[in-house]
Amino acid sequence: MRNAAAFLPSYASDTSGVASALYELGGMTVVHDASGCNSTYSTFDEPRWYDHPSFVFISGLTEMDAIFGQDERVIEDIVLAAKRLKPLFISICTSPMPVLLGSDIPAIATIIETRTGIPTFAIRTNGMNSYLAGASRAWEAIVRRFAEKEEKHGKPSANILGLTPLDFGMTGVGHSIGAWLEHEGFSVNATLAMGNNDSLSSVRALSKAHVNLVVSGCAMASAELLQERFGIPYVVGLPVGAFSETLSKALKRAVRHCESSPLSVDGLLEEKEDGTVIIGEGVFAASLAKALPGTSPASIHVPLEPLGLLNASDERLGLEDETKTEKAMAHAGLVIADPLYKRVAKRGTPFLSLPHPAFSGRMYARHVPVLTDKDLNAWIREALPC
Repeated sequence: MRNAAAFLPSYASDTSGVASALYELGGMTVVHDASGCNSTYSTFDEPRWYDHPSFVFISGLTEMDAIFGQDERVIEDIVLAAKRLKPLFISICTSPMPVLLGSDIPAIATIIETRTGIPTFAIRTNGMNSYLAGASRAWEAIVRRFAEKEEKHGKPSANILGLTPLDFGMTGVGHSIGAWLEHEGFSVNATLAMGNNDSLSSVRALSKAHVNLVVSGCAMASAELLQERFGIPYVVGLPVGAFSETLSKALKRAVRHCESSPLSVDGLLEEKEDGTVIIGEGVFAASLAKALPGTSPASIHVPLEPLGLLNASDERLGLEDETKTEKAMAHAGLVIADPLYKRVAKRGTPFLSLPHPAFSGRMYARHVPVLTDKDLNAWIREALPC
């Protein structure tokens, strides 16, 4: 039976992606859904929930709302909350039920903006896609609405696009990537959108950068929009291991020639006997595969929307169910993946745990490595069991 799972959980949903992407930007995010359904997001998907306040709400959709189409009640609740909290913007996304009901969320957003005077926009979600799709649409909407044309000054600067705790955890990876950029001769203009202490001002100033570094597929749409509107080229990849040098050259070439550099997965999709199999978000997995030391061939498998990858339409990228996942790992000499994948790996296969918060939640939050700071040889030696 396709898409059945006995051991593996699902990844965080698109609604969690929206809330996570916009968490630190000073707005109010409303998920149009039944009361109590934000517990999954707050309990498993958002490590900032108890330490960093943000306005993330559930609309509290009831049976009577659904039967009679009582959109006015939802509108009034959002308007009342907005007048009390005074957010910088309001975003509304939906779970499966409002989608099935045909709720006109863009119209609701327009009514709310008219009544409050606060920028309000609808983000298309259905609760059935992964966090990547939700974060991608959220950042595209925020860039489209708030990014302004600014003059570029000084030495080459870069934006870091695609930072969320769903991919990287609360590990300080943004500071690590920023330090690497400084070492390579770039100043950091802004990050999207973890580690923003200045809220929307960083979004408004995105156009000051000379280049965008896309570290997760969820920022691909916003990078393309920034290129279209302001002519900023982008480079896709994460600075890990030996791949950092390739990425540095691509960034400098992008600034000189205004030339974008997508992340190719050529040679990473073929199954290799006794090779290394990496499972995870596409940009992270491909960057790590290109960075691995030694001569052992690596292949990647992406169980999510392969956003940010050049060969995104290749069917070999996807893992639709546990059976396909088992086959992908069957002949591996080493598997690098979230610890929960070990349940379906072939017994005896060397397994290197690389926790992915969007998959295993907070279970392994303390063990998420900052690979941008590590010697990969040493990390592999330390992480693999004897």
